[in-house]
Amino acid sequence: MDSLSIIPFKTFVKDVKKLKKKYKNILDDIEEFKKVIEDNPTIGASLGHGIYKVRVKNSSKSQGKSSGYRVITCFFDKNNTVYLVKMYDKSEIESIKTSKLLEIIENELGE
Repeated sequence: MDSLSIIPFKTFVKDVKKLKKKYKNILDDIEEFKKVIEDNPTIGASLGHGIYKVRVKNSSKSQGKSSGYRVITCFFDKNNTVYLVKMYDKSEIESIKTSKLLEIIENELGE
């Protein structure tokens, strides 16, 4: 089996840049998350269409995953790729509509 590719979308990079101003450990948290996703690319709550919402611990906060980040991923088995679509702080955004996520994925992948 080919090794898993993990590719961040532009929206994800923008989200991280914004969150980094508030949470200095975010890059370490993302690296930890990448290790987890390499073992299980379909981790998290399935939103359909290969899209998953994953709880990720925010090591800048003393609480657990439930008050941490949410990372939206999209897994394509055919090319063994996980796309990092969005990342947000649970305390700032409750959720994002699946239709909006599909729009972002379509725009990024040009499909």
